[in-house]
Amino acid sequence: MRQGNDTRSLATLKAFLSYTVSGPGQETAVRQGHARLPEPLATRVRRAVGALA
Repeated sequence: MRQGNDTRSLATLKAFLSYTVSGPGQETAVRQGHARLPEPLATRVRRAVGALA
């Protein structure tokens, strides 16, 4: 069984996740009726996304 992220789609995955925790991404979420992530959680997500390989 394969583990880890598919290197062919890793850049797209990281871009998507980075956008979702960015200011514009959070604004989009709020406009669609979702709650904004608390900044400490968004910071943790940004670090985790940066560590994806």
